[in-house]
Amino acid sequence: MNAKIKVILVLILLAPLVYLFSSSTFSYFSDVETSTGNTFTAGTWYVPTQADDLDVDTSSSFISARKLHNVNVSNVGESNITLIKLEIAWTPDKGEEVTKVWAIGQTPAKLWEGNASSGSTLDIEDCTLEPSGANRFEFLFDSNMENESKEFTIEFIMGDGSSKAVTFAPKSC
Repeated sequence: MNAKIKVILVLILLAPLVYLFSSSTFSYFSDVETSTGNTFTAGTWYVPTQADDLDVDTSSSFISARKLHNVNVSNVGESNITLIKLEIAWTPDKGEEVTKVWAIGQTPAKLWEGNASSGSTLDIEDCTLEPSGANRFEFLFDSNMENESKEFTIEFIMGDGSSKAVTFAPKSC
C-alpha cells in the first residue's frame, strides 16, 4: 500500500473519533431558572475588644510634687483584661522622666521601673483586670511637676492588641 492511501485511511478512521469528542462538548438541552423576591444583606461583624471594657476615670487625678495620683482604671466587662503596655506623654515637656508606675490593687503593685521621657511606651508587667475590678494607677517622676500646668495622655495597650487613650489635665495640690 502506498503512503497516500495509508494517510487517507488513517484520516477516515480518525474522523468519527474527532466528531465524537468534539460533539460531546455541545449542549443540546438548556434551561433557565428565575428567582424573585430574594434579599441579600451584607454587613460587618463586630468583635468586641478588651479596650471596649476598659473604663478610665481621671476626674479625681492630681499631681503632688513628683507624683501623678488617682488614674482610676476598671473593667466593666465580663472577661479579664490584660494590660501589657502603657504609653505616657505630657505637655509641656521640660525634660522630665517617669521613673515608676504602680497599680494599687494589683499584686505586685509596681508594674514598671526605669527612666522614660514623654511619649515613651512602657513595657509593663502584665496587669490583669478582672471583671468589676478597679485599680488606681500612680506615676512617679524624676522632678517636681506640682506647680506645672500639665496635660497628660496615657494610652493603655491590651493583650489582644486593642488600646484606649485618655487625655486629661490633673489638678495640682
